[in-house]
Amino acid sequence: MPKFFKSPKFRKICKIILRSAAALFIIGVIVCTVLYFKFKSEIPAINTVSDYKPDAGTKVYSYDGELIAEFYHENRRIIIPYDKIPEKLRLAFVAGEDSSFYTHHGIDPLGIIRAAFKYMTTGIKQGGSTITQQLSKSFVGTERTFSRKIKDMILAMELEKHLSKEEILYLYLNEVYLGSGAYGVEAASRKYFSKHVWELEIDEMAVLAGLPKFPSAASPILNPDKALRRRNYVLKRMFEDKYITKAEYEAALEKPIKTNPQKELFLDKAPYFSEKVRRYLLDKYGFDKLYKEGMTVQTTVDMRATQYAHEAVFYGIRELSKRQGYVRGEEDSYKKGDKFGGEVTNPLYSINLKKDLDTYLARHEKVFGKITEDSIQSGIYYQGVVIETKEKSALVQVGEVKRDIYLEDLAWARPWSPTGSYSVVKSVKEVFKPGDVILVRATDKAGTRDQYDFRNYNKELGKDFYFVLEQIPSSQAAIIVKDPYSGYVKALMGGYDFEISEFDRTTQACRQPGSSIKPIFYTLALEKHGAKQPLLTPATMVLDAPVTVTDTNFKPANFENTFKGEVTVWEALIHSMNTPAIRVLQKLGLRDAIDGAKALGIKSEIKPEFGSMLGSSCLTIDELTDAYAHFPNMGRAPHTTYIRKVYDKNGNVLEDNTVFYDPYISAAAKMDRLLYFAKREENQVLTPQTAYITNKILEDVVNRGTAASARGFNHYKCKKSNLNEEEGEEGTCSRHVAGKTGTTNDYFDAWFIGYSPNFVAGVWVGNDQHGRPLGKVETGSKTALPIWRDFMERYLKNFPPTDYEIPPNVVGRNIDPKTGLVSDKEGVRMYFHSGSEPTTSVEEKDVADPTQGEEGLF
Repeated sequence: MPKFFKSPKFRKICKIILRSAAALFIIGVIVCTVLYFKFKSEIPAINTVSDYKPDAGTKVYSYDGELIAEFYHENRRIIIPYDKIPEKLRLAFVAGEDSSFYTHHGIDPLGIIRAAFKYMTTGIKQGGSTITQQLSKSFVGTERTFSRKIKDMILAMELEKHLSKEEILYLYLNEVYLGSGAYGVEAASRKYFSKHVWELEIDEMAVLAGLPKFPSAASPILNPDKALRRRNYVLKRMFEDKYITKAEYEAALEKPIKTNPQKELFLDKAPYFSEKVRRYLLDKYGFDKLYKEGMTVQTTVDMRATQYAHEAVFYGIRELSKRQGYVRGEEDSYKKGDKFGGEVTNPLYSINLKKDLDTYLARHEKVFGKITEDSIQSGIYYQGVVIETKEKSALVQVGEVKRDIYLEDLAWARPWSPTGSYSVVKSVKEVFKPGDVILVRATDKAGTRDQYDFRNYNKELGKDFYFVLEQIPSSQAAIIVKDPYSGYVKALMGGYDFEISEFDRTTQACRQPGSSIKPIFYTLALEKHGAKQPLLTPATMVLDAPVTVTDTNFKPANFENTFKGEVTVWEALIHSMNTPAIRVLQKLGLRDAIDGAKALGIKSEIKPEFGSMLGSSCLTIDELTDAYAHFPNMGRAPHTTYIRKVYDKNGNVLEDNTVFYDPYISAAAKMDRLLYFAKREENQVLTPQTAYITNKILEDVVNRGTAASARGFNHYKCKKSNLNEEEGEEGTCSRHVAGKTGTTNDYFDAWFIGYSPNFVAGVWVGNDQHGRPLGKVETGSKTALPIWRDFMERYLKNFPPTDYEIPPNVVGRNIDPKTGLVSDKEGVRMYFHSGSEPTTSVEEKDVADPTQGEEGLF
C-alpha cells in the first residue's frame, strides 16, 4: 500500500470528505424534511378510499328512467366499483404502464433511471412515473414545475402508505384520462366501444390501456394506426408478464381495431329539453350544486314523444324546404334595398375538378372516413362533388362511390322565390355544374323519387342505388307537448337541429301568432258577464263586413278578401274570420282582453290595440300552449313543469313536482302527493262550462273549419250518437281533437295549437330572419298543422281514446248556423251555459231580420 494512504494528510482529507458528506446528508435530510412538511400540507389527504370525492356532476333522466344528459364541470367520469373492473383490464394497465406496480412503494427509482438512460442514449422520452404517481398527478395537477414534482412524489408515497394496491388501482382506473373527454375506464369504454368495461374483449382492453401516455395521439377514433401500435405493445407486455396465454395473445393481435363510438348523450337524446333543464337547474341551485356536488334529476320528458316530435319536425320542414326550392345564395336573395340578404347555402362550395379533385377526396376521407359502396347507407346525408352534368342526369362522387342523380328527382330544385311560382326544373344543368359540392342521399326504392318521408326505409341499400339531391332547410320549426292535467312537458323540439342552432324557439322566440290567438279572446267573451247572460254565445250573430277601428284607421280584412255578412260566433271562429273577431274584441274591451290573457298564462306584452285579436303582439309557443291547456283542463291553470324530482348527492329530495297518479313513484309517495294535492289551491281561471264550450267550438275548427286536415285519425269502435246525443248503433269514431291555425301577414309565421283530452301541442314554423317569408300560401294549416298531426297521430296510439265529461249547467242545442236559432230538423250541435241557449226555432219564426231574434247582432 502506498505510503500516501497511511500519511496524516490522507487521513485529514478523508475526515474532510466524511464530514462534508455527513454535513451534506444532514442538510439533505433537513431540506427534505422541510420540503416534505411544507408540501405535505398542500396536498389532499387521501388516507382511505372514502376520502376520494371527485366532482360528481348531475345526471338527468327521462320520465321512464332513461339517462338523457350529464352535466360536468370539466371531466366526464363514471365511477364503477373495483369488482366490476375485469382482472385482465386491470392487468393490461399494469403491464402497459407500470410492470413493477405490485412491488414498488409509490416511486420506482430504477424506472426513473431507465427512462433517463433511454432518453440520453436514444433521445426517446420514456415515462418513469408509476401508476401511483400518475394517480397523484390527477390530484396535485400536471404543471411542469419543481414544486409539483415534489408534491407528486410525496402524495405517491402517502397513497402507498395508507392504501392497498387494489385501492390505488381502483382510484387510478376511475381517474385516469383516456382521451375524447373520457376520465376513467368506464367512460372510455362507453366512448370508444359503446360497452361497459365488463363487456370488453382482451384486444379492446389493450386499446384502453395504451391511451394514458397518448390519450389524443393514440385515439382509436382519431388515429387508429398509432392506437393499433400501442394496443399491440400492451398485448406483448401482457403476454411477457404471463397475464394472457399465447393463444389469447395471438388471437387479439389478429383483430383489427373496431370502434363503435357512443353518440354524445346530450345531443342524441333530447338536447333542447335537456338544455332547458340545465338552465333551470343552474338558475335555481347554482353552479357548484349543478356541476360539482351533483344532483339526480328526474324529468317529465317522454322519449317516445321526443322521437315522434323530432321526426315530425324533421320531415315537415324537409317537405317545406322542397316546396320552397333550392336556395342558391345571392341569386335567391331579395335584391338591393329589400329586407334581408340571401344565405349562401347551395352549393356548399365549388372546386376545380382538374386541379383540386384529389385534394378534395383526401380531405373528404379524413373528415368523413372512408366511404365505399358497402358502407353507404340510406337515410344519411352525404357531401358529394358533381363530376359531370348532362341534360337529364349528373354524376356525383361521394368518397369512392360514383352514382347518378336524375332530372325527375330535381323537379323541386327551382330557385327559391317568396312568391312561390312552383316552376319545374327542365335540365340538370339549371341546378348545378361540375365541381359543385352538394348534399345527397342514397336510395334504391322504387317510387321514392318524389317521396319526402323516408323514415321507414331500410338502411341497407341494394346494388342499384342512386343519389337524390338534398339541402339543409333554411326555415325552422318548433314543437312543445304538454300534459294539461299533470303539467308535465312531454316533448320539446326548439328547432330543426340542435347542432345547427341551439336557440330554443319554443321559449326564447317571440313571434306573432296570427289567428291562433283568437280562441283566447273568444273564450274570455264567452265567460264575461256570467253564465246566465254571457257577453256572447256560439249562436250570437256577428257582422262579417268591413270595419274601421276609430282613432287608428285600422281596417282588417279576411284571408279571402270576401265578406259573408251576418254569421254566428261559431262560424266566425271555425273559419277564422277577421272582421267579426275585431267586433268581438270591441265588445269585450281591450283592458279585459289583456287582463284575461295574462290570467291564462300569457306573459309577453300584449299591445293595447285591436290588431292583437289578429295576432299582432308577439308570443312564445310555450305560453300560448299553456293558455290552450286551460281548455282540456276544464278551466284550471296547468302547473307546467319540466322536472318531476330533484335529489342531492346524498339522496335528499330538493324538489318534488310529481302528481299522485305518476306511475313511476312508490305507493307511499303517491299517498304523500295525494295529501299535498288535496291541500293545494287550484287556480280556476275559467269555469268548466266555458272551457267545455270552447273545446266543442275548437273541435269544429278541426271537423268543419280551417284545421280540417287534423281530423280523422286513430279510429276506434264506438257507439255513434246523433245530434241529440242519443246513443245509436255501433260505428267507427276518430279521436276528439281540437285546435286553431294561425298565419301572419305575408306568411312570415305559421302556427297550429291543438289538443286532445290527453295532450296539448303547439307548433310554429318560420324563419329566424323575421323579414323572410315562408313562401306563397304557406299557411298554418298547410305548414304547421301537418307537423302537429304527424306527431299526434303516432303518439296518441299509445293512449286510450277519451272525451270530456259535460259539466253541469251546460246544454246542447241543434243550431241553424245561418241564423243562430234552434233547428228542429238539422243544424250544428252547439253548447251553451244553461239558460243562455236560444229557445226560438228557425222553423217557427221569420228571421229575415236576425237582429230581431233572441241573439243580437253586433
